[in-house]
Amino acid sequence: MLEERLAKTDAILTAIGGRLTEEDARRLILKKLYDLVEAELNRYLNAEKRALVRIVENFWDKYAVSSRQLEAERSETLKTLDGFLQGLGYLGEGDGRKKR
Repeated sequence: MLEERLAKTDAILTAIGGRLTEEDARRLILKKLYDLVEAELNRYLNAEKRALVRIVENFWDKYAVSSRQLEAERSETLKTLDGFLQGLGYLGEGDGRKKR
């Protein structure tokens, strides 16, 4: 039984080109290590890319405001402020801020 298995193994090795040399074994081991390191590095880089994209998207959502929208909000705020100041007596009816 054991001799049959050894004969089959030898036949398989002969069919694939014989036994591996030390140099071939070293090359295969280094290739395997390279593939593992490359896969881990790509996994890490992809995680970092996703985190960076989330940060940029968050900033975009937070700060992407048109100048027209900012000016409109500013005008509304100034109108409200002028109303408060008139109510408190700091501004007369004609003493409003210059309209911009």
